[in-house]
Amino acid sequence: MRLFIFCLGAIFPALLVAQSLPEPNQMYVVTNCFLNEGYSLNDAVNEGRESEFDGPLNIVFRQPIATPSAGEDQFVRIVAWENLQAWVDAEAARTDINVSVSYGCKDAQRRFFTSRQLGENTVELEGDATLTTITACTLKEGVTYSDAYSWLNERAAAREANGDTRASSMVLGVLGRTQNSAGLGRLMGVRTVGSSSSDLAGALDSIWAVDGSAPDYAMTPAESCQNTLLYKSFFISSN
Repeated sequence: MRLFIFCLGAIFPALLVAQSLPEPNQMYVVTNCFLNEGYSLNDAVNEGRESEFDGPLNIVFRQPIATPSAGEDQFVRIVAWENLQAWVDAEAARTDINVSVSYGCKDAQRRFFTSRQLGENTVELEGDATLTTITACTLKEGVTYSDAYSWLNERAAAREANGDTRASSMVLGVLGRTQNSAGLGRLMGVRTVGSSSSDLAGALDSIWAVDGSAPDYAMTPAESCQNTLLYKSFFISSN
């Protein structure tokens, strides 16, 4: 399966040159899902790959690896679209599309995000699964999303020039609500993906070898950042 990931990564100094926020590369819908009794994640992945659902750019199941509260029977379904209009045209708001035997999802609690590629890296997946990191931050007062994107994009380009092969993106929540949604309008996320689990692990090892422990975007004008989360991403389909 040949899959190209157009992704997203890192965060900001105090003085920035104003720049308009570019158009999103894609919009994606995040849904919390739960395995039915007697089924494994492999069952859910195999069932998903056998289903047919036209419209999305790709579908990914994320298995929590290092997260604060996910249960052993939980995973996250990510469905990427060109934009919200494409989602509407595919009648994806319905909850009876591809009803699954092995798992169920909380469709009424879906969350919508836009993502913008950082740097130039794109990743051709080696196999059908990889590792993904996600870091959520709250920007300081006065730091705009455009400011954040400009700094992140420069930072991603600098990392790539030093041999970092990850793809990264800036992610913004646009619909739905998280449990802790204080600071709306200043919340953002950074997502990084490797061509393989080993690729991403090697990149993180290189970062940690330089600064001891923190990801390379921890020293930014964010008011606060949560610890980076780690997922294993299984690619279900790609158009």
